[in-house]
Amino acid sequence: MSRIVLKLNRIPQIRAELVPTVSAIIERGAYTVERRTKENMARPKSGRQYRRGSVVHVASAPGESPAIDTGTLASSIRTTRLSALRYAVQASTIYANKLFLGTSRMLPRPFLVPEAEELLPNISDQVAKAVRRTAR
Repeated sequence: MSRIVLKLNRIPQIRAELVPTVSAIIERGAYTVERRTKENMARPKSGRQYRRGSVVHVASAPGESPAIDTGTLASSIRTTRLSALRYAVQASTIYANKLFLGTSRMLPRPFLVPEAEELLPNISDQVAKAVRRTAR
């Protein structure tokens, strides 16, 4: 007696193939956000100039990413894997939030979010392509 097995549920197989691929795409995207944020912070700024000892510092203007002064903020920006499909890019300095949101005495100096928003369509396209390839 011959036996025919018809397997219609490919979801476990698709998931097994898709999760590592999508994880790699998201990881690359997160590290790109980190890198671009640091690059934007290192670009010349157009804010107020002031002297600290013999060094002249040009601060960021409202709306620009923060200027690098001591490098503490930039070096605190790290990418962390939270799970297979979740990564966090965050700054760990106490004052990062104040720069990002602004204060009663300073307008916001956005960082991380603009870079993420710029890259999100590309990351979404890569994930969609991976899903289409895997689901065939």
